[in-house]
Amino acid sequence: MTSLRSTWRVVLLPVLLAAASLVGSCGRDASAPVANGVTLVRRGAFSVEPLFPRLVTGKSLEGVVAFEKVRIVLHRADGSVALDTTVLFPVGADSVVLAATVPLSPTAGSGGENFKLDLGYMNAAGEVVFKGGPVDVTVAPKGSNTNPPPVQIPVRYSGPGSTATKVTIAPRSVSVVDNQGFTFTAVASDASGTALPSTPLVWASLDPSRALINQPSLGVGNALGIRGTARIVAQLLTGPADTVLVTISLSPKAIALQGGDGQKGIVSTALPQPVAVKVTASDGVGVGGVNVAFAVVTGGGSVANATVATDASGVASTGWTLGATPGEQTITASVSGLTGSPVTFKATARSVTPVALSIVTEPPASNGAGNALPLTVKALDAQGDIAKSFTGTVTVALSASSPSVPLLGTLTATAVDGVASFSDLRINQVGTGYALTTSASGLRSATTSSFAIVPGPAQRLEFGSYPVFGMPAGVLDAVAVIARDRAGNVATGFTGAVTVSLLASPSGAVLTGTTKLNAVAGVATFENLLLTLAGEYQLLATSPDIVAGKGPAFPVTPGPANQLFVVSGSGQTGSPGGSLGTPVTFGLRDRYGNTTYTTGLTVTFAASDGGSASPSSGVTTATGQLSTTWTLGRITGTQTLTASSAGLGAATASATASGVASPSGGGEILVVDDVNAFDDNYGFAKSGATYNYGNAKLITNFLNYSTSGAHAGASKVLLVADRGNSDYTLAGSNWYNFGSLLTNLGLTWTQTSSHSAVAPVASNVKLVIIHTPMTNFSFTEINGLKAFAADGGRILMVGENQYYYSYQSVETALLRNLGSSITVVPACAAWGEIVRSVSHPLTAGVSLTGTGGFYQICSSYHTGHGANDTILMYDAANRVVGTVIQVNTTPLQPALLAPMRAQRSVQAEVAVPRKLTGSPDLTIGPAKRP
Repeated sequence: MTSLRSTWRVVLLPVLLAAASLVGSCGRDASAPVANGVTLVRRGAFSVEPLFPRLVTGKSLEGVVAFEKVRIVLHRADGSVALDTTVLFPVGADSVVLAATVPLSPTAGSGGENFKLDLGYMNAAGEVVFKGGPVDVTVAPKGSNTNPPPVQIPVRYSGPGSTATKVTIAPRSVSVVDNQGFTFTAVASDASGTALPSTPLVWASLDPSRALINQPSLGVGNALGIRGTARIVAQLLTGPADTVLVTISLSPKAIALQGGDGQKGIVSTALPQPVAVKVTASDGVGVGGVNVAFAVVTGGGSVANATVATDASGVASTGWTLGATPGEQTITASVSGLTGSPVTFKATARSVTPVALSIVTEPPASNGAGNALPLTVKALDAQGDIAKSFTGTVTVALSASSPSVPLLGTLTATAVDGVASFSDLRINQVGTGYALTTSASGLRSATTSSFAIVPGPAQRLEFGSYPVFGMPAGVLDAVAVIARDRAGNVATGFTGAVTVSLLASPSGAVLTGTTKLNAVAGVATFENLLLTLAGEYQLLATSPDIVAGKGPAFPVTPGPANQLFVVSGSGQTGSPGGSLGTPVTFGLRDRYGNTTYTTGLTVTFAASDGGSASPSSGVTTATGQLSTTWTLGRITGTQTLTASSAGLGAATASATASGVASPSGGGEILVVDDVNAFDDNYGFAKSGATYNYGNAKLITNFLNYSTSGAHAGASKVLLVADRGNSDYTLAGSNWYNFGSLLTNLGLTWTQTSSHSAVAPVASNVKLVIIHTPMTNFSFTEINGLKAFAADGGRILMVGENQYYYSYQSVETALLRNLGSSITVVPACAAWGEIVRSVSHPLTAGVSLTGTGGFYQICSSYHTGHGANDTILMYDAANRVVGTVIQVNTTPLQPALLAPMRAQRSVQAEVAVPRKLTGSPDLTIGPAKRP
C-alpha cells in the first residue's frame, strides 16, 4: 500500500482516454469506398470515465491504493477478443491515451461497432487492485457525425481485504484535553467474522475543527483548542465504515478574582464573606479539579484552607480571619502557570477607637452676613468609619487662615452616636477665605472648605487700580472702579453700568476708548482708556443711584520718541559755502505730537547741495534735542538739512544761500623745515647735468599731483620770503638749480617779502613758496591762502634751522590757521639725511635711502599732527621733518584767528661744525649758512 500523498499524485484525476483504429474488411462496409481494388481503412475513437467508489469523507478511493498499469480488453458481440492491451499509467499522470488497431466486423455499418470493455488497474506486483466493466462501448468511425460522450465505468476495489464486509474501532470513545493526542485501532473482517489483516483502511475526522487525523492510514490524531466532541471514522475501501467519539475538554488557562475583595472588618475577626477565585479555560468556561493555594501576605491573620480544589464551575473559596493590625491587609490565591496568578485580595481591618473628626455638613461656599452657618461633624475610627461610641464634646472656631473676625453662636456641642451638630453659628463680617475648624480632646481636628461671607448692595464707587504716578501719552494702564457696600465691602453682586469721564484735564484733552461698561462682581475694569495730550488729569466714575468716585490728579507725560522735528534754526539766509550764524536744533516728539525728552538717541545730519553739518551726527541731550552748525553748499537758492534717526523718520530744515560763494575744496601744503633741502650744495646738488633725484622728484610730484580749480593750470611761482636773504632766490645762488627745475617744468616766478601778495593770490600763480616767515599772516592773507588752495593751488612751506631762524611759532600759527595741528619744535641736534619715508603720491619714485633718496642737512621737526595730515619724512633720529597737511578751506572768522607772536630777534648761536655722512662731503660752519 502506498502513502496517501503518493497515491493521490498517481491518479489525481482518474480519467482514461482510449482511441482505437478500426479496420473494415474489403467490400463489407457499404460506406467504405473502393477504387482500383484497394481496401480503405476507417478509424474510430471512444473514451471512458472510470468511477471510483467515494469515501464517507467525500474523497475518492483512487488515492488510497497505488497502481502503475491499466489493462484494457475489448470483446466483440460474439465474445471474441478484439483488443487486449496493457498501458503504463505513470506516476503524476491523470490520464493516458491509447492508440490501437481493431478490425471491424464485416457487418459494422457507418454507425460503428459495439464492444464490451473491461479495465484492470495493476500494482507493481502485477495484482489487479481495481476492476471495472464490462461496459458497452461503441467505436464510431472517425470523421462521422457520431461523437459519443465518455462511457462511465464503475471501478471497484479488488486487492487484499476486498472481501471484508465490516470494520470495528477500539476503544469506542476517548476523553482528552486541548492539543492532546489520541490513538484508535481497527479490525477488518469478512462476512463470516474472520479478521482480514493488512486490509487497507482510510481514517478521517468528521469534525476537523475539533480534532484531526495525522495520517489517513493510521488512527492517530490530535485534539484542537475547541471544546466538544469529534467523530472519528475508519472505512474499508469496499465501503463499510465504523465511527467513534473523542470528547475534548479545555485545560485551565487563567485565574481571576471571583468575590470577597475590599471587605472591612474588626481586627482579629473573620470577614463576613469568603474570598473566591475562578479558574477558567481559554473559552472562559470554569475548570474543575484545579488546586488553588491561598496564603496570607500582610497584616497577619489566617485563611481557613491553604489549598482548595475548584468545583465543577471552576470556583475555589475559603474564609479569611483578619490580623490584629489596623489598616490594609492582603492575601493571595495562586495557581502556577495560569494567567492572572497570583490574585490579591485586600481588606481593611479597623479598630473601634475614635481617632479623628470629619466634616459631614459644612457651610455653603457663599453665605450672607449674619445668616446661620450649618455644620455637622462625626468621629471616625482609624479606618474612616463612624466611631459610634464617641459621645464627647466638640468645639468649633475660625481656622488660623481665616480673617480675624468674631465667630458668633454656640461654639460647643455634645456628640450623639459619634455625631455633633451646630445650628446657630454665624459671621457678620463680609470677606472670603473663611473656614471653620472643629476639635475634640484626643482626636485629630477637621476643617471645613473655604467659604465667603457676601456683602450687601452697592452704595458708592471708588477707584482701585489708577495711574496715580502718571502714564506716558497713549493707552492708560487698566483703571478699575470698585462698587462697595455701606460697610466698605466690595459689592460683588453689583453688575450695573459704570462711566468714567474727565473731572480735570488740560485744555483740548479728550478721553477716548471704552468709557462705559458693566461691572463684573462689583468691579468695572477699563483697559483701553486713551489720553494723547500731555498734562495733568483727574478721573470721575459714576453710576445711577450710587455715590460717584473721584480719583486723584495724575500726570500724562510724553510717550517714547516717535519722530524728529525742527526746534529752531530753519529759514535762515547765508552765503554759499558759508556757515549759518544760528545752529539748527532738532527735537523729539512722541506719536501724538507731544514734545519728548529722550536722551542718548543717535541723530545723523545730511545737508543738500554739497553743504555740511558740524557735528555730522550726535546724541540727544537730556532736553531731547541736538544742535549742529550748518555750512551751506556753494550754490545759491534753497538748501535743506535733514536730521534722521533709526526708527524715527526724518525732519528737514531749510535755508537760503545768496551772494557769491567763498572758496572751497581742499588743497595741500608741503611742509619741509630746512632751506638746504632745495639749495645747490645739498638738496639740489648736481652731478653733471642731473639734479639730486629724490629732491627733484618730490617737487615734480607735488606740482604735477592731480588737482582741479582755477589755479591748477596756472604757470607761475610766487616766492614769499620774509628773511630777504638774497642767497635764497630762485634766480640767485644756492637755489639756482631749484629755479632751473621750475623752468624746465614750464613755470616762471616772482619773489616778494610782502604777505599781501596772497590776499588774494594772483590767478596765474600755480605754486606759492612761503620761505621761513618771520611775521604773522593776517586774517585776510590766511583766507587768501585758503581760497588759493581750494581752487587747485599748491603751497610749499620752507622752515629753517633754529641756529639761524627762531620764528617757529610763526610757522606753527600759520599752519594751525590753515587747518593743521602741527607744532614746529625749535630744536634739532641730530643733523643728517632723510633715512625713510611713507607711501604717498608725492613720494612716488623717491627711494628711502641712497642715491635716489631725499636729501637735506637739518631742520626743526614737527609734533602734534592733525588727523588729516600725512607724515612723509623722518630724520636720522626718527623725528618728523616733512609733512603734507590738508587745508581747511572754510574761510576763517576773525574771532577764530589763532594767537600769533611776532619774533623780532634772530638768534645766531654758535654751532659746532659737523661732518655730513653722505654726498656731498661738506661741513657747516657757525658763521653763515651755505
